[in-house]
Amino acid sequence: MANFVNLQKASRRKIYYAIVLILPALVLRLFTSLYPVVYTIYLSFFRVNPIIGAHTYAGLANFQKMSADLVVRESIMFTVFFTFVSIAFQTALGLLVALLLNKRFALRYFARTINLIPWAIPMIVVALGFRWMFDGEYGIITDLIARFTGLRFAWLVDPWGARWAIVLANVWKNTPFVAMLLLAGLQSVPLELYEAARVDGASGWHCFRYITIPFLSPIVITTVLFFTVWYLATFDIVYGMTGGGPGFSTAIMSYKIYQETFSHMNFGYASAISVALLFLVGILGTIVLFISRKFEILL
Repeated sequence: MANFVNLQKASRRKIYYAIVLILPALVLRLFTSLYPVVYTIYLSFFRVNPIIGAHTYAGLANFQKMSADLVVRESIMFTVFFTFVSIAFQTALGLLVALLLNKRFALRYFARTINLIPWAIPMIVVALGFRWMFDGEYGIITDLIARFTGLRFAWLVDPWGARWAIVLANVWKNTPFVAMLLLAGLQSVPLELYEAARVDGASGWHCFRYITIPFLSPIVITTVLFFTVWYLATFDIVYGMTGGGPGFSTAIMSYKIYQETFSHMNFGYASAISVALLFLVGILGTIVLFISRKFEILL
């Protein structure tokens, strides 16, 4: 009985020690994560402008203004377009690159290494580089298209041209990262499964459909969910390539928040847009997770 009591005391001490050790990290995490969210929600109900010293209660006025703001509506549409088109292209291309890098060929390790170079380049550098390459006068991409087709298209002047230019630059940078994740998944597939399938007369497509895709589906689902949340809050590529232009056609939501905060010093309105972005991330993330789970069940 005495040993049991001593054991209980020792267990309690371990729990207390664990709480004491974890508590500082937990408090720091709550302060750096939860507090900014709560304070942003609080500011969204106020008119706050530090230049004129305004800090007055506005109720739902910021949200009413946001619902009538054409720039906000366009930024929401472009944010969703940018997110899902980028994910679709980089997932398909990343799978193709992963299948190629999984083959046995000379210098395949070197190819896997240089594949990561675009992903290692900072996004702002990629944005500036592609802004030059898509330039209507001296951009290399514009010039190559003109040489082969005779058409000179001003990518960054046309609204839809600028949108597609941003998507293509983003896909170019992040496809290698997706490819390496899928390559790791491909290398975890037991080769015995392919050999057994071929013995049973399965074609290459059947092996891909019924072996490769089911094994890769957890990685694809995790990657899609991660990039959905990441792209909804992206900022640097728009800032570096177009500055939200032409007009406000590429003004993604995070860039609109940046403009309202640092250009107009309208902290209350920027906070309201941030709250809307938070809800958009939650809603679209939930939808993507639901669809992904359904897709995983069908596989």
